[in-house]
Amino acid sequence: MDLYTALKFLHVMAAVVWVGGGLCFTILTILAGRDGRRLLSLLETLAPLGLVMMPASLTVLLTGGALVWIGAWGFQAWIVLALAAALISFVMGATILGPTLSRIATLKAEGDVVGALAQADRLVWPGRAEQALFILVVCLMVAKPGWAEMPAIGALAVALFAGVVLINTRGPRPTLA
Repeated sequence: MDLYTALKFLHVMAAVVWVGGGLCFTILTILAGRDGRRLLSLLETLAPLGLVMMPASLTVLLTGGALVWIGAWGFQAWIVLALAAALISFVMGATILGPTLSRIATLKAEGDVVGALAQADRLVWPGRAEQALFILVVCLMVAKPGWAEMPAIGALAVALFAGVVLINTRGPRPTLA
């Protein structure tokens, strides 16, 4: 196995862990519905996933950059957009998702279930927006569009984020009752 193939394998495996973990996280929180106690318990159980997902996201970024360099891919549209989306997701995880999950765990441990639920509610939008980014990146990796196809990719991005808005504006928020 040559270096390029080994890096590609590592890149895809890290992407599976990162995207799959995030998608599983999102599906389970949606299934928790409006049951605030169930949601908090789920978040507490899933919070350690961040210890796996953060290194996986960094691995995706680093191996992706190395693959572009070694493979002499250049700055094609799909590469630029995928790296930008992955970087946005990495930053979101490091600055919003991870710290918020830590605050939820701390508040719950201190007995402030209402405060923990308020923090959990703040996690919904960025978490689902990140899933839309993941879907967009997978689409970019499969289709490998050029700069000429950017209007179609832009339309897909708008549709994905419109879906996030619709999902996040439906019905009441989780409660403790």
